[in-house]
Amino acid sequence: AADSFIERIEAADDAEAAMADIGELLQGDPDPETAAAVADALLVRYPASAGAHLVQARLALASGDMQRAAERLDRALALDADNIDAILVRSRLKAVQGDVDGALAMLDEAVARRPDALTLRIGQAQLLVESGRRERAGAALDALAERADGDPDTVLSLGMLAMETDRADLARTAFSELLALGEHRDQAHFQLARLSDMAGDLADAVAGYDAVASEALYVTAQLRAAELVAQAGAIEQAQARLAALREVVVDPSMQPRLVGAEGRLLQRAGRAEEALAVLSDGLDAFPDDGELRYARALAADGAGRPDLLVSDLDLLIQAEPDNAHALNALGYHFVQQGERLDEAADHLEKASALLPEDPAVMDSLGWLRFKQGQ
Repeated sequence: AADSFIERIEAADDAEAAMADIGELLQGDPDPETAAAVADALLVRYPASAGAHLVQARLALASGDMQRAAERLDRALALDADNIDAILVRSRLKAVQGDVDGALAMLDEAVARRPDALTLRIGQAQLLVESGRRERAGAALDALAERADGDPDTVLSLGMLAMETDRADLARTAFSELLALGEHRDQAHFQLARLSDMAGDLADAVAGYDAVASEALYVTAQLRAAELVAQAGAIEQAQARLAALREVVVDPSMQPRLVGAEGRLLQRAGRAEEALAVLSDGLDAFPDDGELRYARALAADGAGRPDLLVSDLDLLIQAEPDNAHALNALGYHFVQQGERLDEAADHLEKASALLPEDPAVMDSLGWLRFKQGQ
């Protein structure tokens, strides 16, 4: 196996780029022993190659050996201080290990040395966004926008990072540019629809979601479009959209999600009994689906069926003892009814341990303490 990779490297116009591609390939190899053997053979053949050390680092990361990964990355950078892949992986490792300042310093120095390396700028901006340094992130995004020069992948990264930092105008400009370039069209339509959605322009949002065709985004886009149509008061039209979606979705695991979506639409429209009927039919078809059972429990509450709420939540908690939302819902129901408060306490204290910062759980536990005279 190693010989074929060596032949591939030697035949390549850019040996280091070929080495980087092989490293990514080996990192995803389901046979770690074979991947390690190939990586060792590459290092023996190319001991002075930064790429060979980077291959070793990638495999160490895949196996969770952070120390070895850091050592190999440092060796790669000693051989080639401007190796972009090594800089990006090493800075990411620093950040994961808690040294965000060190990671950013490394990226700042690298960007200063190679200001036109767009992937470095993207890595820098990404880490600034993730670490919450919004002012610096904004400046980095503006600098990236100035240098993107119509590169589709860079423009896509710019748009996505702008979304994360609430830079709606910059995001809209980036995604509109992608449409003009004819690149990443589905992602561009989807994100532009999200921007219209957040701005309250429902018609534009629905049109944008309808323009999405890729399998990866299609269901999510259509579900949101149906929600917006229902929000505008056209419940039957929204239901028709979901029915059509069920006809074309091939993945059977998606079907319960679509049933649940219809149930939520009906509940939000105040049609609790219809929601209950839809979700009950769904549970007949998918009796082991926890999300559907939880949804029916909530619908049962709205339809005046507390007995069904309790039985559904009991069944769900038996199947999923750590389902904090089910524990909270059942505990809250008992508190509201002023009954079985000891059982409510068990459920809500466990839910609080699982989700200590969840406002709904805090609220339920507060009501319980009030009912207990505490």
